Amino acid sequence: VWSSLERPPGWLELCARVGDVFGPVAAGAEAAPFALGDERDFADVLAEGGLGEASIVERPGTARFASLDSWVTTEIRGWTLADAIDDEQLDRLLAAARTRLSRFVTADGSVELASPALIATITV
Repeated sequence: VWSSLERPPGWLELCARVGDVFGPVAAGAEAAPFALGDERDFADVLAEGGLGEASIVERPGTARFASLDSWVTTEIRGWTLADAIDDEQLDRLLAAARTRLSRFVTADGSVELASPALIATITV
């Protein structure tokens, strides 16, 4: 699962921008994939599912996108808000992102974001 939303600053900032443009319900939907990012919560869900005790480690990762627009569009069109945001709304979010998320753009115009994940190992 993805690590907690507080760990990767790019995703945290994107969720904040979604909240700025669309409100807290949309920000919560954007943040939902990070819901099990706390090791204890993840372990509890696995145990409740009958999988037993898990060894959980965080592993680094990097998400790469061709551009800032590509990142934001992929997140909105291919994720939890795909059916909730129309083209006009996406344009508003892109405008906000170009101003507020530019620090994640590299010299060549691409975006590289830390994307740590929690990996569980269960021995049965």
